[in-house]
Amino acid sequence: MIGTYKVRKKIERHILGKSGAIARTLRGNLPFFEVWRNSLIDVTRSHGLGDVLIATPSLRELKRLNPRTYIRFYTKYPSLVKGLPYIDEVLTMDECPPDAIRLLCEDSLPTNFHLSQIMGDCLGIELQNTIPDCIVREDFLNHFRKKWGNDFAIVVSISTSGCAPNKEWPISYWNELLDRISQKVRVILVGDNKDNEKISSQYVDDLRGKTTLEELVAIIASGDLYIGPMSGPYHIAAGTHRPSMVILSGYEDPKNACYPGSLVFYNKLPCSPCWLNNNCPHSKLCLTSISVDSVEKKILEFISQNKSAFKNDDYLNKNRILNVI
Repeated sequence: MIGTYKVRKKIERHILGKSGAIARTLRGNLPFFEVWRNSLIDVTRSHGLGDVLIATPSLRELKRLNPRTYIRFYTKYPSLVKGLPYIDEVLTMDECPPDAIRLLCEDSLPTNFHLSQIMGDCLGIELQNTIPDCIVREDFLNHFRKKWGNDFAIVVSISTSGCAPNKEWPISYWNELLDRISQKVRVILVGDNKDNEKISSQYVDDLRGKTTLEELVAIIASGDLYIGPMSGPYHIAAGTHRPSMVILSGYEDPKNACYPGSLVFYNKLPCSPCWLNNNCPHSKLCLTSISVDSVEKKILEFISQNKSAFKNDDYLNKNRILNVI
């Protein structure tokens, strides 16, 4: 019996990870009875900032397919999405009914598809456009753009939420990179300061742990370039149409969560993608093999090509290629 269960779960995970008609049917979306056809839909995605934003493409497509449906979305971060035209009501997780549709992707890993496409399967949706949306407070945006002035501003996040330690580039690498580039352009460091990681460069504006979520979004949206690991701020950058450079570990594949317009530093090893949440047996070779020199070179190339008046709010829509190096 146990063996049969394991085989069945392995088959299910294989099918769900494919994303497509069979996966959507397995999630309960029978043809002509898909979830997106309902007149009222309660839907939720828990976990972190990135998870919430990865869910937005499915909700956008749901409203396009069925403009008359009323969408209620439950989240821990309502300010990220409250005001998006295709979500009729944004509520907190405390208000989430037990029968709300949960946009799951964990039961599909590993997968060669974007996680937003897996979430789309939960609603019976075949998703093509995976770029997320994010609400930005205009007053905060104008404040930070005025603060940066004519400076070329690079926004940097060095850590993830902590649930995936194998996604983080070594702090010594970050220190060396920031020390080099902060003497050439304005560098704003964002995120939380849970680990009290010491950044040595005196030229960095260290705002870790000093901003609200709304301010964090506006800072990222006001910058000329975002650099960081695969984490919530990267998805905010995509949702606010900012160009990004992502230092991606072997934890996941670029297909899983990256967006057009991003430059991705990625070293694919035989063990990747691993989706491993405990200690890496290979000392995170996928990350340590990405050199500071290679990242700095691409940053300086980007600056030289875009330094004059780069505040372009439609960057991702004009740059549809995902560059992986």
